[in-house]
Amino acid sequence: MLLGLDTGELQVLLLAQEVHADWVIIDERLGRRIARVMNLPVKGTVGIACSLSGWQVSKTQALKAVQQLSQQGIRISFQVVAWFETELNQLQD
Repeated sequence: MLLGLDTGELQVLLLAQEVHADWVIIDERLGRRIARVMNLPVKGTVGIACSLSGWQVSKTQALKAVQQLSQQGIRISFQVVAWFETELNQLQD
């Protein structure tokens, strides 16, 4: 481990920097912080789910999908789910 990152996260960051990636997918807090220091835009699981175009889902369906991801073993912190719910509530129907 380097800087507390596992090998996979480190490789993602180094490759993204090398190829000038538009963004990297990292959910771990430390990895996200280091990516930002490296000037790499970050997306996480929720960000990817939100940015998928072509899906017409209601706010309720979107929140349920994120909650199901969490229940099925995808690590999404309570704070992220709460933030996502707040963001959804601010959207107009």
